[in-house]
Amino acid sequence: MPLKRVETDAPRANVSLPVTGMTCAACARTIENTLEDTPGVENANVNFATGRARAGL
Repeated sequence: MPLKRVETDAPRANVSLPVTGMTCAACARTIENTLEDTPGVENANVNFATGRARAGL
């Protein structure tokens, strides 16, 4: 019997990562888009001011 994947609206895990090398808000948006396009990442937010990225997996 094949396994069936159950989809939920809530991420399974949240991670917070330091991000270095950002020089502008456009950099933050590029990183955010790249994270969101990564398989397994449900949502992403990058904060230029704090230098942190959060991702829901």
